[in-house]
Amino acid sequence: MKNFTLLKARLRNMMKLTLLLLTITGYTATAQDFWEQVDNCGGGLIFDILVDPQGRIYLARHGATSGGVCRSDDNGLTWQAKNNGFLFPTVRSITFKPDSTLFVSVDYGVYRSRDLGENWQLVYDAMQESWQYSTIEYGYDSVLLVSGGRENGILRSTDDGETWEVVLNLYNSDYWEYVTDILFGPGNVIYACSTFTNNWSNENPKVYYSTDFGKTWAVLLDPQEPAGFFTLAFNNAGKLMAGGYDAIYTYDFNTGIWNYDAYNTIVSDFLVLPDNRIFMAGDDSGAGWGGVALSEDDGATFPTVLNSGLIINCAIRLAVDKPGRILMHDFYFLNRSIDTIVTGIEKYPDAHQSFVSCYPNPFGNSVRFQSMYPSVLKAELYGMAGNYIKSFEIPPLGEYRLDTGTLPAGMYFVKLQSGNNIQTIKLIHY
Repeated sequence: MKNFTLLKARLRNMMKLTLLLLTITGYTATAQDFWEQVDNCGGGLIFDILVDPQGRIYLARHGATSGGVCRSDDNGLTWQAKNNGFLFPTVRSITFKPDSTLFVSVDYGVYRSRDLGENWQLVYDAMQESWQYSTIEYGYDSVLLVSGGRENGILRSTDDGETWEVVLNLYNSDYWEYVTDILFGPGNVIYACSTFTNNWSNENPKVYYSTDFGKTWAVLLDPQEPAGFFTLAFNNAGKLMAGGYDAIYTYDFNTGIWNYDAYNTIVSDFLVLPDNRIFMAGDDSGAGWGGVALSEDDGATFPTVLNSGLIINCAIRLAVDKPGRILMHDFYFLNRSIDTIVTGIEKYPDAHQSFVSCYPNPFGNSVRFQSMYPSVLKAELYGMAGNYIKSFEIPPLGEYRLDTGTLPAGMYFVKLQSGNNIQTIKLIHY
């Protein structure tokens, strides 16, 4: 879930949507539109989107009557509401583990489904807590993390939600700080970012990190200036990108320096592809620019705006469907790229969906692959020109060390496959 802190502002601007619908008919071009609208299961506020390895699409929706989880098994042609077990269908974020167990965060806790959303079980009850703005993520070593509020900044479970512990407390009487995104990175390091719901002190939202599977957390970025963060991602060079209210902060692990690039939008999500393309979702709630922008230089610049065909120029979350088209939603509409964008692999998993992490990257004499997949993964190493180098296997939920001291410095690709599930990782060897 990204950027919910400004939902009220968007709801206050609902009347603007009517004007947009009236004027959009005049917004046509001779070239083919980039986007087409997809049915979104009958309406309702959309807070998150997930595509599982089999290509099923899940929407997390928020609302007393139109909320819950919707699933499509046919690439968005038809949808089914999957709300059995929810007390109130107010879903904010959704994630899954490789055995097809689903987890969602709602306004009052966490639910789990072991049958692809057919039935839901409450595994964390937050009725008595100030629980809101939550995001949920599953990652390596069976770690499930959810952000629950200013008292329970991050909660952690390692047994599929049966038991929980608070691992980050953000409570302060002067301001309300909430974790907005969690990213499982290489090297068994987990990252998180936060935003404020007010600015009643000189403190600011931060980027946090954990080196012990989420048990303890430290500050990686304190911007020392008014800020707010909503999304995290790694670019192909291994730099950490933090999207915020009006900027992207990029961290170079080699130099230890954060770079600041201002953008006139609320940066709400990234979709990083292994060919140095990065799609950026921009929310216009802050009265700036909104929509989707494209970088073809690994996030250094975002000069191309891809808004043709949109009903409203706003983007909250990005994903890729099984045929390789980009899915994007704002709070109201679900959109899909008309053309296939991701080619060469069956499906490129985003940060929610990758089933192998590699570290370090860039690397020197060796690189390790940590599998989050319950079956053996077959791996093939290729050079930048597509030349085959070697094959190896990664054991289920295990680790493999690839010694690369004899390889020349340069860029490489590893193709990982188990059945129809494919992931491609870009490696940089120095």
